[in-house]
Amino acid sequence: MDPAVPPVAGTGSAPGNLTGPIGRVESKLLALDAGIRAAARRSNRISWYAWGFLFAAFAGLPVAELGLLYASLRSGSGVLPVGVLAIALIPALGLLALLLRELGAGLAESRRDRPGPGPTGPSEPAGLLELSLVTVQADQKEISRVRGELEISMVPLILGGIVLVEYVDSLILLTWFPGFGGLSVVYLPVIPLVLIVPFIWFVWRAARQWVGRYQQGLDERVREMVALEGEFLGRFASGPGA
Repeated sequence: MDPAVPPVAGTGSAPGNLTGPIGRVESKLLALDAGIRAAARRSNRISWYAWGFLFAAFAGLPVAELGLLYASLRSGSGVLPVGVLAIALIPALGLLALLLRELGAGLAESRRDRPGPGPTGPSEPAGLLELSLVTVQADQKEISRVRGELEISMVPLILGGIVLVEYVDSLILLTWFPGFGGLSVVYLPVIPLVLIVPFIWFVWRAARQWVGRYQQGLDERVREMVALEGEFLGRFASGPGA
């Protein structure tokens, strides 16, 4: 946890020692807070991988074109060597694989860290929830930051995907299958739509589910805290004889 955020346990005890309805809510809030902060670290890595993917794709394009030029000058075939194509593609595809791995691991963690049903039973003093509210506010800011970071990461993914499509269009189809040259007007606009749009939709949908699970869990904790505080205030207002 961030050292700037105080522990959510009102008594300052370890999470395993929290008891009572408020203790159980705070214990689940601790687990949720840890999951949100792990998601923030993963989203930061995803952002780095996304921008690295874009730069690697741009860097690989001239490598492939130089390889094609060298093949043309040496053999006159104009066919892109497979080894050169691999050198051009592997860095970008490797970063993309790391990005998808982080996203998949984040989704798995969000399923494990998702809180269960709220507590039942008599309430404890509502003042113990004050530090938990600080944690809730910090977690909400972190969720918003993660959501924004993932949205921005879609930009380099789209641009890098377009660059990779250039490999398919100009360096693979036109060199290995010259007959496609006459159909370039048809397939050049279609290939980006067929390859990029479904992939970006899949990544964005997975990212939304990932962040949405933590947002739902945080909303559930807030509702439980409000219910406990309302129950305490109701008992307090009704007097000791209630």
